[in-house]
Amino acid sequence: MAADLPQVAPVESGYSYFIGMARQRLTYQEHVATLPVRSKAVVNNPLLVSGALYALKPDLLFSLDNETSFAPASGREHWTAPVGTPFPNGSLPAIVTTVPTIQTNGVRISDSTTRLLAQLRWQGPWFVSTGPAFHSQSFRRFSFEAGADQAVATPTGTIEETSAEVLWHLGAGYESERVRSVPVHLGWRAGLAVPVWRKVENTAYPGTVFGSTRGGYDLGIEGRASIALIDHVHLGVWGRLQTSRRPVDRQGRLELPRTHQGNQSIGVELLWKL
Repeated sequence: MAADLPQVAPVESGYSYFIGMARQRLTYQEHVATLPVRSKAVVNNPLLVSGALYALKPDLLFSLDNETSFAPASGREHWTAPVGTPFPNGSLPAIVTTVPTIQTNGVRISDSTTRLLAQLRWQGPWFVSTGPAFHSQSFRRFSFEAGADQAVATPTGTIEETSAEVLWHLGAGYESERVRSVPVHLGWRAGLAVPVWRKVENTAYPGTVFGSTRGGYDLGIEGRASIALIDHVHLGVWGRLQTSRRPVDRQGRLELPRTHQGNQSIGVELLWKL
């Protein structure tokens, strides 16, 4: 006679974790709609990652995850256009580019994401997950330099763009649930998140707020693997890959360009169950 497989007791399931040695590689690209201009910047930031997994019921888990840039590093942003692109020059003839680079500037990106996800058991260690994610980002540009053609007027000082978003996540993954009294823990999940609320402000456009959520999305996958140090403490590795896209947003004559961001993060983590 077949018998049901025993389920993991909620009191033993779940864990907390902290990653003290992590790096985040952010790749940021902008695409201007009115001209064939694009920018690209890459920064490598130290990253603090922490969170926990709670077993509310045998078939219902709740996860809290946070990833925050720590002491963000500076990088360079390069703005390019195809050679031969004409740029408006007031009442004078247009400036036609002879080199691809039209501007460079320093950049510093600070990024933070918090996810609150319910994970519902589908079968065995496989779960579906859903819930909100809260994302904020500060993007600073400084030290502007025009390209050889002097095709664009460069700003002075520092320009900062800040964004805050609420996204809704839907995904699936594998979760072995326990670190106490087990030699190995494994977990991974993939998911899609779409913005349901957004607020973007730029110091170059005082008083203007961009807030379109149409067409944007985040697509990500993350995983962790750890081994036991002692009965209730594990040491392991964690990693995350994510791509984010936001379409162009217009307020009157002002344009917030279409953006594409890539996120590659990896770190060493400590997990425990007290």
